Amino acid sequence: MNARTFELTFTSNTEVDDALIEAAVAPPRSLTDQPPSERVLALLERMAEVARPGEESGRMLDVLAHVARSTFVEGLLDVLLQADPEGTVMDVLVYDGLNFQRAFPTWLVPVPLHEFLEWIARRGSELSPLELIKDIPGTEIHLQATREAPKSMRPTVPPEPAHQSPTLRIAKLRMPHEALASAPASAEEPPPPTRRAPAQGDPHSAPTVEIAAVKPPAPPPGNDEVDGEWE
Repeated sequence: MNARTFELTFTSNTEVDDALIEAAVAPPRSLTDQPPSERVLALLERMAEVARPGEESGRMLDVLAHVARSTFVEGLLDVLLQADPEGTVMDVLVYDGLNFQRAFPTWLVPVPLHEFLEWIARRGSELSPLELIKDIPGTEIHLQATREAPKSMRPTVPPEPAHQSPTLRIAKLRMPHEALASAPASAEEPPPPTRRAPAQGDPHSAPTVEIAAVKPPAPPPGNDEVDGEWE
């Protein structure tokens, strides 16, 4: 069964099989297909509607286990089941690493709490990654989804060191004394650096203005001597 043949015509939860659950969580195959979140919601609502004692209503936990393994839920599922005079209250949240968000509406399933506990004991690891973290007999059952951190894709073996080329030994050269005496005293001065044009509209890149050197005025004639006495 696939997403296109997803039909909710069952009248008992004993008719819900793995094919129907997988069809609910399957990714859409076209733009006209329902998203899996809507299909799962419709499936759970139908299961809560037709639930009766002794008719395997614990399959609702199978659906939630498939949801916890799917990729359309961004976070970890948190499922709380509480006893009620009329049956069991089911509350499903999603933990995104910071906050809890409600994934589905709260359902009142007309089935006693102990039936869900018996289903958990019977199914065991098949409900993974949902794990039982609290069981208050006759009062409350708490399950949480756990996921392993993704393994690093980096190689565990350190890379081999790069091969180094052997050093070439170069014979020493002796220059004659005459060549050293005829060598220039200093190398030619490098050309002045090229001045980059300022960027347009940049107030911090104004062009440099060169100012001509100012010569001091010559002293007047006849005042070459300076008084040597101070009062």
